[in-house]
Amino acid sequence: YAKFEQGVLQILNDKHDIQPFYTLPLMMSSNIVKVVDVAESNDSTFDRNSNEDYDQMLKIEVYNLNTGWMTLFLYIIVSSVSEKQNWLSIIKEFLENCEYVAQSQQNHDYKDIIYTFHKDKLLNVNCIHQISQSVFLLGAVEGLFSVHIKSENEQVKHDLVPIVGPKLVNDFVFLPKLQLVLMIAGTTKELLKCNMRSVVLNSELSQMSKPVIEVVRIVDEIRNSQPSKNNTTMSELKEINCIAVSRCNELVVIGSEHSVTVLKWQDTQFVVNKILKTNVPTNCICFMPSGIIFTTNSFYKIDIETLSCKRFFTDSLAKSHDYRPMFVCELTRNKEYLLCYNVYGVFVDCDGKKTRGGEMKWPYSPNSFAFKKPFLIIVSESEISVIKITQSCCVDEDTWSITSTKQPKDKAVLTINRPKLLRGSDICLTNTNDFQGTCSVFQLDPSKIIKNSLASNDTLDTLGTQDTGDESEFSFTSSMLENLDEPEENQRKVCFNPNVQFNSN
Repeated sequence: YAKFEQGVLQILNDKHDIQPFYTLPLMMSSNIVKVVDVAESNDSTFDRNSNEDYDQMLKIEVYNLNTGWMTLFLYIIVSSVSEKQNWLSIIKEFLENCEYVAQSQQNHDYKDIIYTFHKDKLLNVNCIHQISQSVFLLGAVEGLFSVHIKSENEQVKHDLVPIVGPKLVNDFVFLPKLQLVLMIAGTTKELLKCNMRSVVLNSELSQMSKPVIEVVRIVDEIRNSQPSKNNTTMSELKEINCIAVSRCNELVVIGSEHSVTVLKWQDTQFVVNKILKTNVPTNCICFMPSGIIFTTNSFYKIDIETLSCKRFFTDSLAKSHDYRPMFVCELTRNKEYLLCYNVYGVFVDCDGKKTRGGEMKWPYSPNSFAFKKPFLIIVSESEISVIKITQSCCVDEDTWSITSTKQPKDKAVLTINRPKLLRGSDICLTNTNDFQGTCSVFQLDPSKIIKNSLASNDTLDTLGTQDTGDESEFSFTSSMLENLDEPEENQRKVCFNPNVQFNSN
């Protein structure tokens, strides 16, 4: 049994099977794909006279442009000539749409190169923050660096400036209302803090000025202010995978290998308000007005008022097949959220109840996600998928079928060698050119990939993500240690984009 969905041909043993045993993506721009009516071709693999199914055959040819990759021919026998024509028509229409999108992307106007590393000077960049129009701060395994973009003699010049500071920088987040920057860095991936003004000023300095960013260990502050939490906090504030900050900057939630920790700003420092033990690492955290959603083996929610934690959403199919929760993002403020497993995504309200009948399925196995309203970005091994999420998508099960008239303009796939999503203030990635030995850091503009998307009337509620100013609902009481169920403004020059959300795989 075969079916064609979202540009992927799926072969199943039976039409009732949930998982295919073979998949063939037809949308990769690194491939040349052809669909052939065997009866009208010169194909001599099968003899027309001796094979009674000859007139009902179609062939898919996949030629990969990467040297050494196998050419693939796949023959499909359908039940009738009319069904064959239907298959040919649908696949050809899809390939024509892919070709149109690929041609429109040849000039790469959808991405802005921030910096290109060459051969022996490659850096392993993990995060990025735009300090000003021409200055970016990079966090890398090798440490902190700033990129200065200048125009000289009608040419654009990119200067890389090393900054003395922590090494093994995994992530950083800016807190403008507290004038702080929090970093995850060091061999133990622990939480550090530094003065935001110092970070901005040193990022703008040239190499001759020898910029330095000094940091303070959060654990040391907590040890002095909350002696009773020394033993617990020391272990929970290490091996951190992800970090999220409330809009008011008053709360910071940290996800690590074995816990979720809630910190609250009190006077001049952070204090521990809640520690939740988990059996599975936490890789994504999302603030909502009424609570905090995070991922482990399922989606959980911490209630703002009581600090109690309960399961936010459980999908029976995901549970039975052990699908992995990877990402959660807010689509419209306190109204709708997208919960992403490694196979598909579901739409829910603030109480964890489904709001749409259909699921959003991924064309490739995702490594990481990001959301910049109204675009969902899915990064895979060699592709970047961009999906525009609208109010009408996935209302029904077949909304994202290839026969949908909305498919071409709502979704695009870019083939990029080993893309890596960077955490930070906007949608930035790296891609590697193995032949040239280079690695580029670039900023992605989803609105230029999916043309005219901003002009569409069928968009998410734009009022949904506006900041409401006072967020006094984030008030916590006493701290407590709890186990999840065992079985199962603003600096003048600095750029902030609170509507960009990431996971941290």
